[in-house]
Amino acid sequence: MSALKLACGRASGAAALPRRGDRIEIERAEQRIGTQATGKKHVAEPWEGFLTRIRNKLPAGLKPKDLKRLLDGIWADDTLEDVARPLLHHSVDRQRKSVDRSIITTYLRNFPLDHPAFDDLTKASAMVAGRHEWPWQSRGTAWALWEPDEGPPRLSQALLATDDPFRLLRDVGLDGDLATGVFVEEALLSACEAAASQRDDIAQQSGRRLIALFERFPATPELNAALTYALLAPWTTSACTDAHQRLISGLLVQRNGDPRLAPQRWAALRRTLLDMFPDAKADEAFAVLRRWLVRATVREFFAIVAKTVERRDQWRERTEFWLAYLDAGFITDAWFAFGSQAERLARKFMDQQTGDPAILEGGGATSAQSALIFSIGDIRIAEWSDNGSCRFWSAADNTAPALYQRRYNGPSLRAMAAGEGFKAIPHNPPNGWQPKFARHVYRTAGVSHPKHGAGW
Repeated sequence: MSALKLACGRASGAAALPRRGDRIEIERAEQRIGTQATGKKHVAEPWEGFLTRIRNKLPAGLKPKDLKRLLDGIWADDTLEDVARPLLHHSVDRQRKSVDRSIITTYLRNFPLDHPAFDDLTKASAMVAGRHEWPWQSRGTAWALWEPDEGPPRLSQALLATDDPFRLLRDVGLDGDLATGVFVEEALLSACEAAASQRDDIAQQSGRRLIALFERFPATPELNAALTYALLAPWTTSACTDAHQRLISGLLVQRNGDPRLAPQRWAALRRTLLDMFPDAKADEAFAVLRRWLVRATVREFFAIVAKTVERRDQWRERTEFWLAYLDAGFITDAWFAFGSQAERLARKFMDQQTGDPAILEGGGATSAQSALIFSIGDIRIAEWSDNGSCRFWSAADNTAPALYQRRYNGPSLRAMAAGEGFKAIPHNPPNGWQPKFARHVYRTAGVSHPKHGAGW
């Protein structure tokens, strides 16, 4: 066991606690191994200082509390990699129930799949679990706890099948701090992977269960990416209920930001997801949320303005015309801007799912006016809440209004002249304005209106 003593000496002189891969976060390791029990209180003791203090007592001279702390901490410390096996053998040989319990909890809490001594830890856990008359004996068999390839998937299936996951975790013995351990984390990742392939009512049920479950777990980057994918992937080829869509949208925007406004955060989320699941169709899944948010933005704009305009019959015509494009899937991006007075009115009716609107400022627009800026194919459109003309730009025109800005300049949105392809069309041409709008959209974007076709 001199190797253990020497390793502790080397590790205690390290500048910082190393991190083992991306699977074990350094914050979690430091939180677990950075304190030692002292009566009823916990006194912080740096890991390096702990190793210095115990290195002359290895191994038989270690007190049980120090042995337990060392057992738990070595899996996150690469400098102690070579001494994990001898430490495990000594711990098993002590034949103390409290130490045996620490071996089991060390296994479940750390579940260090990529550690060279992981197989030894697994075998030690199975052996000590079976030599006492206690719940771990039956739990290990019922839940395949000592079978790393089978245990987490089995638990994941049970978690997706219950409305009381925390009672389930208590029954398995994975409550308390073990509920946030890596074994449970692996089960959660497995549950997310399984839920991502489900469809229809089963997918909605699994989604609700995952949301309720994840409310009680730390939002690590890995778990967050897996949950996001699990909630969105089922809906790439089918539609869920409006209530479920709103539930998912609200949760994911709260966790990760609006993907239209925080693209870098979603790019990082994508990288994390693909690191774990290289075959995941991340872009298709994430596009689901963007599509939902665009639909919600357009619908909310027309609903809010309908409550604030005097000519509701007139506004109903515009709503029906543009929502036909939306329902057909032709509106790919959308954002809205309110004048100060319009914003105050809008706040009474606004749904937090669509986020905060942009501010409309500058001359050429009153504070009671609002604008919807959206895209159909290769054209950018600004529709107004009042009787002003609707503006159409080529999306490639550098004078076209950019999407998802915090502030918009009224005169720019009310331009009457711009680059090639620009056009301002009033809402009152002879024989109705809808066919003329539809004709312009068809000629510039190649998109037919569901009702008016290519117009005339």
